[in-house]
Amino acid sequence: MSKSAVDTEATIERIQQKEGVTGFLICGTETTDEDGEKHYEIHRSGASMPKDIAQQYADKFCKLTILANEITRDLDPKNELLVFRVKANKQEILVAPKYEPDGTPKFHIVAVQSLNSGSAM
Repeated sequence: MSKSAVDTEATIERIQQKEGVTGFLICGTETTDEDGEKHYEIHRSGASMPKDIAQQYADKFCKLTILANEITRDLDPKNELLVFRVKANKQEILVAPKYEPDGTPKFHIVAVQSLNSGSAM
């Protein structure tokens, strides 16, 4: 197993052990389905996140993270987004993008954490 794969697995293990984590997913590149709609490919999801909800998180947050990285790079071309965090009243979403050497997205790790550990997604 490569160092990158080991690091990714270690990150997933840490995410799953955090209190209140209601789901996580690893999403890859943008694809087009048979209806012509664009989606981010989900490589893996976990916890109690239903597939349709996981797809919504992948589509929305991967796109938003790519935009945030573009803004970061526009402000300083030598800078790169490491973690994108959105905190709302009920939950917090963290996205850790991983990039190819040329700067294109390789994959994103998305974690959803309930701020009220007893509430469901």
